[in-house]
Amino acid sequence: MDFNDSLVGLVGLSTAILGLRLSQSKPAPRGWLAVLAVLIAVLAVGSWLLPGYVGYVALAAWGCLVLLPTLGQRVAIRWANAGRPRMARHLARLVTLAHPADGWSDTREFVETLVALQQGDAEQANRLLAGLQTRDTQFGRSAVALAIRQSGEWERFLRDIERSGLKRLILADGNMLDVYLQALGETGQIPAMLAEYGRRPGLHSHATAQLRIAALTGDVETTRRLLNGGLSEWPADVRRFWIATARQARGDDAALDDFHELSRSHNLLVSNLSRRRTEQPLAVVRPADLSADDQLLLDRLHHDVRHDARYAVLTRKTSGWPWVTLLLTLAMIANFLREIPGGVENYGNLVDKGAIVIADFPDDWPESRYDEWWRPFSAAFVHFGWAHFLMNIVALLYLGRQLELSWGHTGMLLCFFVAVFVSMAVTPRFLPTEEHDLQLLAGASGGIMGLLGGLLGHLIAGWLRHRTPEVQRQMLLLLMLVVLQTTFDFLHPYVSYHAHLLGLATGLTIGCLWGAAARTETA
Repeated sequence: MDFNDSLVGLVGLSTAILGLRLSQSKPAPRGWLAVLAVLIAVLAVGSWLLPGYVGYVALAAWGCLVLLPTLGQRVAIRWANAGRPRMARHLARLVTLAHPADGWSDTREFVETLVALQQGDAEQANRLLAGLQTRDTQFGRSAVALAIRQSGEWERFLRDIERSGLKRLILADGNMLDVYLQALGETGQIPAMLAEYGRRPGLHSHATAQLRIAALTGDVETTRRLLNGGLSEWPADVRRFWIATARQARGDDAALDDFHELSRSHNLLVSNLSRRRTEQPLAVVRPADLSADDQLLLDRLHHDVRHDARYAVLTRKTSGWPWVTLLLTLAMIANFLREIPGGVENYGNLVDKGAIVIADFPDDWPESRYDEWWRPFSAAFVHFGWAHFLMNIVALLYLGRQLELSWGHTGMLLCFFVAVFVSMAVTPRFLPTEEHDLQLLAGASGGIMGLLGGLLGHLIAGWLRHRTPEVQRQMLLLLMLVVLQTTFDFLHPYVSYHAHLLGLATGLTIGCLWGAAARTETA
C-alpha cells in the first residue's frame, strides 16, 4: 500500500464518520449531505479515472469542504471578538463560499455584527441584528443572544421564556442557555442560576458558562484564571469588565471606578453593560445566603478551574510567543530548500543533507559519510518529498505551539529533541537490513509524536489526580489523534511506525513526569 492508498483509506474513514454523524441529525442538514455526496463521488470517480492520485484529490476536497468551513468559522468569530476585523471578514467570506448552506451563509453578517459592536457602530449593529434575529439558524439564535446582552433587558427575557411554554426547547440551544444563565445572575437569582448550571453537566467544560457563574457569584480568583486560560484571546476591555463584575458581586466598591471607565468603551456590549452596573450594581453574594449544595457547587467549580489551569494543556497559556516552535519550523523550511536542487526524493542527496542510513551502502559509499554522531538530530530536519514535509510542518506548528504555550520554551525544546534522539537512535535497531539494501530514516515525525505524547502525558497526569470534564475532553481528543496516526502508520509501509511509537512513548513519559511535578497556577 503506497502513500496515495493510505490517504484514500484515511479520507474514506473520515467520510464514513461524517455520514454516521449526519444520520443522527434531525432535521438532516442539506448542505452537509451535499458535501458528503461530493466526497463519496470524488473517492469513487477518482479511483476510476485517477487511481494514482485520488488520495491527494480527496484530501484536498476534504480540506476545502470540511476542514476550512468548520475551523474557519470558529476562527473568524474569534478574530472578530479579538478586534481583528479585516482578517475576520476575509475568512468569513471564504467560509461562506466553501459552505453556503445550512445557515452558514449568515457567517459574514454575524462577523460584521460583531465588528460593528466592537467598533461602536450602534446603527450598523442594530440593523444587522434585526435581520439575523428573524432567521431560524445558528446565527439567528446567536443574534438574539447578542441583542439581549446589548439591551440588558434581562427581566423581560426571563418573562418571555417562562410565558412562551417552550422553555425546554429554547434552552436546548447553547447560546440561549448561556444568556439564560447570565440573566438569572444579573437579576440576583443566584440559587436558580446555580441550580440550572448544576443540572447540566455538559456546561461544566464550557469556559464561558464557568465564567458567568464565577463572576456573578463574586469569585474573583476563578474569574481571573478563566480569563488567563481558554478565554485569554478576549479583548482587554471585555476581560476587565468580567473581573470588575466579580469584584462588584463580592462587595468591592472600587469596582465602580472600572465600570465608569468601561462605560466609555467603543465596544457597545461592554459600554452598555458597564453603564448598567453603575446605575444598578449587582447584589453582593455572601456565602451565608447560599445553601450547602450551592456552596459545594461553587467550591467544585473553583477546584475544577484551578485544576484545568494546571493540566488542560490545549487551553493553558504561559506568557510570550512560541518563538522556539517558529524557529524550528524555519530551520526545517531552510533545510528543505537545500534539498530541492539535488532532488527531495534522491537518496544520495538526502544522505548528504543529514539523513540516517539504516542498511549498507554500495562499496563506493564509504561508511564515514553516514555514521556521524549528529545524524539522529540532523535527520529530523530532512524530509522525503513534499507531502512528508508539509504534513510535518503543519503538525509542528500546531503541537509545538500548544506545548510551548503550556510548558514554556525550555520544556517544549527538551521534549522535542529528546524524542528526536530516542526515535532516531533506537529505530535502526528494530529494522531488518540486507546487504546493499539501502534504507534511510529522515523526518521530524519522531519529535512531533513526542510533542503529542508530552501533551497527552500531561493530561493523563491531571486526569489521574482529578477528572474534570475539560481535562477528560482534551485527553480523549489527543487519544483519538494517536489512534488515527497509529492506524495510518501501520497501513503505510514507508512510514517508520517504530520511530513514531518511540517518539510518542518518550514524550508520554516526559509529559507524565512534567504533569506530576506541575505546580498550582497563581491567580
